[in-house]
Amino acid sequence: MSEYQHLLPLNKVVDLFHAFNAATTQLQVLQLLDQIKALLDVEGVALMKLEIDQGKQSISDVLTSDFASSGVNGEWTQIYQHDSLDRNDPMLQHALQTQKAFSWQAVKPLLGDPSAAQNEFLAKARAFGLFDGASVAHHVDKGHKKDINIISVSGRDLNAQHLSVLELMAAIVDRSLLQLPETEQPLSPRERDILAWAAEGKSNWDISIICGISERTVKFHFSNIYLKLAAQNRSQAVVKGIKLGYI
Repeated sequence: MSEYQHLLPLNKVVDLFHAFNAATTQLQVLQLLDQIKALLDVEGVALMKLEIDQGKQSISDVLTSDFASSGVNGEWTQIYQHDSLDRNDPMLQHALQTQKAFSWQAVKPLLGDPSAAQNEFLAKARAFGLFDGASVAHHVDKGHKKDINIISVSGRDLNAQHLSVLELMAAIVDRSLLQLPETEQPLSPRERDILAWAAEGKSNWDISIICGISERTVKFHFSNIYLKLAAQNRSQAVVKGIKLGYI
């Protein structure tokens, strides 16, 4: 049973629904995700795009700056992608089987005897502060290919009403993303922060200390920034970031 059983204010749910529907850029969609966090009273919200092509599963994009709560080191995102942890993530694998929102705690009893890889994943997630949460996936079939947007919230187990709202939000987020130009690749909030500090003349080491992440993670984010902005170096990225309003 959830420790918070208050009713969600319907007007806020409706307002957020309309705000997502009116979003015209991916950046606006990502900024609105923060309002889901406030609405559901959770610590963090993550949005990931998964692609299954002829049975082969791969992460096509991670749209949020972190895969977890605001207090979790951003290195989790990099580790998750680099080590292909999606293959052993029982919550994600459950999301691939249903379009209903579910709490993570409800999935664990269904695992029966988890594999060694699943147990290792759960231990890693717990080490990063990820224990209670919920997920929902929205599937888009494209013949032999399937695109899946997965929204996860962390830090709290959700009751039935909150899970229903999470399903609604996932549907409208998916719709909002589908109607955006495919060429747009906006910077994530974390990438914007890093680029802003770079504009202040901060080194990778300085930025790692300020943001509470490793230098390796800073370099990882810069490689994404260069790719998204079609920049060859830090100076070009900063100039383009200013022109595009990211700084």
